[in-house]
Amino acid sequence: MFRRIRITAWMLIMTVIALVALAVPVLAAPAFQETPEVDLGPVLLLFALLAFVAFVIEAVVELIISSWLKNVLPDEKWREVVQKLCASAIGVIFTISYGLDLFAVAVSVYADILDLQPSYPTLAAWAGTVVTGLAIGRGAQWFHDAGTNRIGLDGG
Repeated sequence: MFRRIRITAWMLIMTVIALVALAVPVLAAPAFQETPEVDLGPVLLLFALLAFVAFVIEAVVELIISSWLKNVLPDEKWREVVQKLCASAIGVIFTISYGLDLFAVAVSVYADILDLQPSYPTLAAWAGTVVTGLAIGRGAQWFHDAGTNRIGLDGG
């Protein structure tokens, strides 16, 4: 029961964050200026790509790592922790390899409106890429849970 409440709260928080992110250009524009045009195409495309990558990572973790861990770790709790760490590590490796950075895309979309410029561009690029990888790795488990619990994809 608490898990459903947590998932519902998480989805509500993410919805509010998305709505605030979409409303920032309108709220940040002074009243005497026109509402700036914001191209959300790159952001939506990146979200779709990240969702696909999270799905692939979860498939790899479930297919290869999960079956291997059943033989190595008898404790279910530790297996779950190791699976999450492996998914996060794969996500970070993937985002560093391909240079996927959700924060860089968001900053580039809103840079003119909010006058955003990172103080340390190299550090910002690395931090954004690593945090995006961690989010993908964690999102992989979310996709698995959604597929198992909501759609009924339990592998059998």
